[in-house]
Amino acid sequence: MNCKMNTPFLGMMVGCILASSCAPAKAVVLFENPFVTGAQNDWWCDPCSPAQPGSRGGVGGRVWDSFTLSSPSTLQRLTWFGLPDDHLTAGVNVEIAYLPNNSPLFSAHYDLSSISIVNLNPGADQRRVSLPNIVLNAGMYWLTIYGPSADERHTWRGTVEPNGDNSLRQYFGLDLDHPDGFTARFEDARFRIDGTVNPVPLPAALPLYGTGLGVLAFLARRRKRRAR
Repeated sequence: MNCKMNTPFLGMMVGCILASSCAPAKAVVLFENPFVTGAQNDWWCDPCSPAQPGSRGGVGGRVWDSFTLSSPSTLQRLTWFGLPDDHLTAGVNVEIAYLPNNSPLFSAHYDLSSISIVNLNPGADQRRVSLPNIVLNAGMYWLTIYGPSADERHTWRGTVEPNGDNSLRQYFGLDLDHPDGFTARFEDARFRIDGTVNPVPLPAALPLYGTGLGVLAFLARRRKRRAR
């Protein structure tokens, strides 16, 4: 068998493979429920008044909405929308779980100083927090953002969108950690999750493949020496 091997090209090819596997990934939009032009706006709150649909005993229902990751991902930033008259002096709690009111995969409290708030118009504030590189596999998850104090209202804006996933659930009860039930809202909360798509791990056989290429390069070099 006549094996001719361009050693510099071989080194460059192996280097490119390793470099591409180690290059840092750029942040992208992993999931978004955007505002829809012309759609009916709505909002939900926790806690809230008895007039709010889904509330019981003067306590508004905590809201959960689902999001889907198409690939294994690292979550780095969360953006959502609320009413400008929310004080948020007690901050907010953020939870991510496989199912609403289930054992959270991620749970954190953010005080007011760690929440970026931008007023968009008289009816909406954009709110944003950094997430601590939450690594999740592809699949569907549920998210809730709520105020830790019953003395302060936290609202989450959304829209009625026929083409959305319409998975929003508003839970009710005096103890929202153990709710009495939920109301399916058939609406979507507006939020966005940014982060990176995790790189595909190197195949287990790649080191062996690299060793084989190295052996071929060595044999090609020795063949050249003999030819001289």
